[in-house]
Amino acid sequence: MKIYFLTLGDWYDKNRNMFNKNHKDLVDKIITNINEKLDDGDLCIVLYNDKVTKEKFEAEMYTGEIKIKRDINFEYFLLSDIDNPGVIAGEINKIITSHFDKGYRYILNYTGGTKSIVSAAVAMFLLRKVIHGMDVEFIFIGCEKRENGECVKSNRVMSLSNVNEFEREYTLHLINESMKTLSFDNALNFVKRLSNKEQNIITHFIKFYKLWDAMSYEMAYGELEQIGLGQIKLDGHMLNISKDIVSNMKKLPKNGKEWYKFFIIDLYNNAKRRIEQGMYDDATARLYRLVEAIAQYVLVRDYNIVDEGGISLENIRKYLNSKFGDTNIDAIGKKLSKIKESFGDKTKYNLALINKYKLLYLLGSDFANKIIKFEDDKPFLINNEFQALLNNRNNSILAHGSMSITKEDVVKFINLIDEYLLSKLSLGGTTVKDLIDSKEEDYSFPRIFIE
Repeated sequence: MKIYFLTLGDWYDKNRNMFNKNHKDLVDKIITNINEKLDDGDLCIVLYNDKVTKEKFEAEMYTGEIKIKRDINFEYFLLSDIDNPGVIAGEINKIITSHFDKGYRYILNYTGGTKSIVSAAVAMFLLRKVIHGMDVEFIFIGCEKRENGECVKSNRVMSLSNVNEFEREYTLHLINESMKTLSFDNALNFVKRLSNKEQNIITHFIKFYKLWDAMSYEMAYGELEQIGLGQIKLDGHMLNISKDIVSNMKKLPKNGKEWYKFFIIDLYNNAKRRIEQGMYDDATARLYRLVEAIAQYVLVRDYNIVDEGGISLENIRKYLNSKFGDTNIDAIGKKLSKIKESFGDKTKYNLALINKYKLLYLLGSDFANKIIKFEDDKPFLINNEFQALLNNRNNSILAHGSMSITKEDVVKFINLIDEYLLSKLSLGGTTVKDLIDSKEEDYSFPRIFIE
């Protein structure tokens, strides 16, 4: 079934008791269009604000030179507050809702309404089309008027290109809102409303962010490659992706100093997004990994020791040799003995989080000395509450236990990480916390727009 919505303004010249030539042409064209679009049994809904125009139009459909040829049902709705588009939109929405069925096909002919009726009707139908997938066709009939004996096109109210652009802009708005809430699948559904070219670009772009959010960096980079990196305007233009982020996802060594800087900031922001989503266990798991990544970063930065599937004793020995040289074999031996005593006489160590900090302490790290303490030769974080919250991760349902993390606990956890780790770790005179704050926009999900 097809339902044809027609907007009808104040056309009738009451003083002369007739449609003027301009509107008579338009009436004929609208009736012709109804005959072309509708079949017997279909419905035409007329939205009007002037009773006289409505009555004269209704009579013209059956007595004029061009008449309704089909057995079409008509329903008429008088719109009350013609100067208030918000009120009109509410009335039109109720009418659409009462006649809505996903199996129906809808047509909106908005040629002849007032500006307020047309704006409200177009907006309501676009909402239905974009959000609910309504099958709707927009029609604007270009009427003609005569001026000084010449025939010119009338540019009434709104052209079809305006409607298409309105739909496109509103679709992009819905995609942006979905991205802000990390509703990637919703965003991908909305993209289907766009042109094929824009679908291709933005689909890969959303998948890039979806994979980035899951920390699948190489796959995320691959989505950008699908559309060609040359087409992507970086640093705040069409697609707001920092060049540093793109290069860190693919080009830099995965355990190098620069990559760890990227990874630490990304983990921190990822955990914040999980908190905003109410996924507190997930956020705690990421923050736990962040605490570990900071230790791994310091090992690489200060000692050139890479934790890749474990920490090699040979790399520890190389660092000690470079520090003490051949002149202090005794100091090297004492350090190695203490490390073997703590972690065992192995060629490679798979150290738990807190033991990575203990290794830093044994290597003489000032950073580790500020944040850990020892009790019976066992390392603990200096702040007891911080240590308890760190232990929560092991008891979390996403780790080894069955407890659920509360919002209060995860917020405390991230604040203590800020205080005891990120604000104390300096990067060339800048703390990691300051670095995270300065790069926050680069790591946030952007507004999407096509130039």
